[in-house]
Amino acid sequence: ETPVNSGDKIKAGTKLTVTVTPNEGYKLAEGQQSPYDVIVDENTFPITAKVVKIVTPGEEIEMVESKVSGVADTTTSFTERQIVVVDGSWTLTKGTVITIYGQLVVPEGSTLTVEAGARLVFDNARTDINVAEIQGTLVIAEYEEDDSGAKYYSAVALQAGTMDVTGTIDISGKMKVTGGNLVINEGATATVAKEGVLSSDGSVTVKTGAVLTVNGIIAAAVDNYGTVKIDSTAPMSKAVTINQMANGAVVEVAALTVSGNGSLTVTD
Repeated sequence: ETPVNSGDKIKAGTKLTVTVTPNEGYKLAEGQQSPYDVIVDENTFPITAKVVKIVTPGEEIEMVESKVSGVADTTTSFTERQIVVVDGSWTLTKGTVITIYGQLVVPEGSTLTVEAGARLVFDNARTDINVAEIQGTLVIAEYEEDDSGAKYYSAVALQAGTMDVTGTIDISGKMKVTGGNLVINEGATATVAKEGVLSSDGSVTVKTGAVLTVNGIIAAAVDNYGTVKIDSTAPMSKAVTINQMANGAVVEVAALTVSGNGSLTVTD
């Protein structure tokens, strides 16, 4: 590799590697080339990078509440010091990427909608607060197709932290639990619609008195204290495990279609 200095000329087609080294106590949160319509001159484009403070478990951080509503149509990150509260209705439109490093709250009576082509990311591993509290409704909308037939999916990524649900989640797009925890509490419902996908490498828990209904695709291990209902003709190609964690936990399977390595295992 050859270091490149400011003002150096580089042949067209040369691969460049940009390294960002945050100061001690911080980590790189995101980095991207800015859109091509944002240029300095015909041969120059900006690159943006965002760093966030590394939070030590147990460290107290003063949080600031920010209310949001209406329509979001841009890429925005909320820091580890922000509590984002949905005031009534908040809709993320196609091309929007919202990243939560602090906490998101959807109060009872409020609705957060992630439309086709939008993305909502949660990344906060703190254990003293939930990265998301869904007391109202979270809607992950169905995909859309353009004139060429390309599909645009809505997506929610729970990369770290706990999403605590006491309201309703409707998944018609894609929800991925990578390193976080999805907890559906007593009285809450989560529904994976016919076109929806819920996949998890993390943790999915259905508490006593909660209901998870699957009419689409699920690829996850579920710790079930409540009720899991499966009635799906969508082909499931990955293993699904439902761990029955309590007396009275219920699994109802009305219809199930598997393909490839797909399977359903219910354990006591």
